Amino acid sequence: MPSPFPGMNPYLESPRRWRGVHASLIAICAELLNQTLPEGFAAEIDERLYVVDPSRDVFPDVAVLTRTAAGGVATLEAPTADPSVRLLASSEDVRETFVNVFDRRDGGERVVTSIEVLSPKNKRPGEGREQYRKKQRQVLAGGVHLLEIDLLRGGTHSVAAPRDEVEDRCGAWDYLVCLHRVGEGGLFHLWPVALRQRLPRVGVPLTDGVPDDTLDLQRALDLVCERGRHGIDYALDPDPPLLGQTDAW
Repeated sequence: MPSPFPGMNPYLESPRRWRGVHASLIAICAELLNQTLPEGFAAEIDERLYVVDPSRDVFPDVAVLTRTAAGGVATLEAPTADPSVRLLASSEDVRETFVNVFDRRDGGERVVTSIEVLSPKNKRPGEGREQYRKKQRQVLAGGVHLLEIDLLRGGTHSVAAPRDEVEDRCGAWDYLVCLHRVGEGGLFHLWPVALRQRLPRVGVPLTDGVPDDTLDLQRALDLVCERGRHGIDYALDPDPPLLGQTDAW
C-alpha cells in the first residue's frame, strides 16, 4: 500500500521488515535504471557472500540417574570423565545484494558504477561492516564510481564521506546518499535528507563523454511500498523510534 510519508517511511527500517525492503529496493533500482540507461549500458544485481560469527547454543551435560528401592541414587554407568559443557556452533551464510552498472559497448564488460543500499549489518561492528568497508575501499581505489544509499537512522556512520566533515557541511540529517566519482579524490557529492523531505533524484555517473543517468530514489521507494504487503501498524512506534519534534510531527 502507498506510504503516508513524503519521503522515507521509518516503519520500513524495522529489522523484521528491512531484509525484504532491501531486496525489493535493489531490484527496483536496477529496473528503473535499465529503463533510462543509454545503449550499451546495463544495471545488474550482484551479491557478496560472507559467513557471520556462529550462533552458539550452550547446554550442560546431564547425568542420567535412577533411584534405588531404598530411595538412594545410583548412576547407570560409571563416569569416565567430569561433566563437560557442549557447544553446538552453526554458521550463517549472509548474502548482500547491490547493483552494478556495466559498460558493454564494443563487446566489453566493465563495471563503471556500484550502487549500495546499506543494511544493518553494514552499520554495526562485526563481519558485515568489515566486508562492506573492504569493498568500499576496493571500489574507491579501483576506478569505479560509488553511490551509497543509507536509509537507516540506526547504527554507525558507514558511507565513505567522513561523518564529522559531513556534519560540518550539512548539519543534521536522518538519511544520507553519498556519491564518489572516479578521479575526484576526496570530493563527495552528498544528499542529506530529513524525514519530512522527499528522497532525492541522484546522478548515476557512467563514463567520460557520456551524460549521467538519474535514479529517482523516491519513485523506487514508492514502488517498494505499492508492491509490498508490509503489514504496518501506524498506531505503534517505529523501530528505531523517532525523537522530539519529529515524533510529534
